[in-house]
Amino acid sequence: ELPAVLTALAALATPPGLVVCDGYGVAHPRRFGLASHLGVLTGLPSIGVAKNPFTFTHPAPGDRRGDQTPLTDGAEEVGRALRT
Repeated sequence: ELPAVLTALAALATPPGLVVCDGYGVAHPRRFGLASHLGVLTGLPSIGVAKNPFTFTHPAPGDRRGDQTPLTDGAEEVGRALRT
């Protein structure tokens, strides 16, 4: 996936100030997912937005848009579950 994303970013006329990526960042089991790799390789801030938690459990966020709850691996918070 990463080579295709890098090619797409290189084709942009104006470089982005932030990359929101369909993948994991530090919420990856190895704490370095696609969003992390992308940020390191491009020097751009990147946020991983995944549809499903990788291996972690979390309480469901509230019912209102914007409600959130911590995504944890043991005692370590690795992200947030967000109601959109």
